Amino acid sequence: MFQVYIIYSSSANKFYKGLTKHLDNSIRRHNNGLEMATKQAIPWILLWSTDKESFPEAVSLVRKLINLTTNRIIKFMLSHKEEISGSDAFELINKKAKRTQG
Repeated sequence: MFQVYIIYSSSANKFYKGLTKHLDNSIRRHNNGLEMATKQAIPWILLWSTDKESFPEAVSLVRKLINLTTNRIIKFMLSHKEEISGSDAFELINKKAKRTQG
């Protein structure tokens, strides 16, 4: 099983999309500065994740997510609410949605 995830850095106002077999470990690595792509924007919070049965399925979804604009990432997460990582994440996504609309 593979997990596709979206994390967010408020310090950089950026989303990062990735895939892993061990979500908790990956989030820890991002927040400990062990990943080159994200070490400049610590801390990261998990907003959204979903399970995929196969690696090709996970890669395909990550590639689609990487190509989305910020506004479309937010719309995507809101259209897949069941995979949002909790009420705090949901609240943050809703706030960002209101800002991008206004």
